[in-house]
Amino acid sequence: MNVRRDEAGFVGKMIVVWLLFLAVIAVAAIDAASIAFTTYKLSDVGSTAAREGALVFKADHDVRKTCARVAKVVTAQEPTAKVARGGCSVEAPTGLVTVKIQKLASTVIVHRISLTEDFASVIVTETAGPPSL
Repeated sequence: MNVRRDEAGFVGKMIVVWLLFLAVIAVAAIDAASIAFTTYKLSDVGSTAAREGALVFKADHDVRKTCARVAKVVTAQEPTAKVARGGCSVEAPTGLVTVKIQKLASTVIVHRISLTEDFASVIVTETAGPPSL
């Protein structure tokens, strides 16, 4: 009779361990998806801001106006994102505008642990030139 009780306790412990393992995997998957979605969204915002900046630079050839417009587009499309320090640059002869945007992804665990918080900080760099038409 003791053998059956010991086996029942062992099976119960194994079930608890597997459930904890599955919970850790689920949280990791949710955080990874959040980081991937944030990266995708920032890439889209960065492309739009760089194209808009290239249009402004083509019309005015003013770097300050170009970077101001880039910051305005980023804020309008993604209010929690910001243009990184030195994150707007223009190549004067070609009119290529490069934008560097950063945002903290909303994760469950990753941004709360000091060893992994850098993974939650998403930084995207996008470059666009003026339209050729």
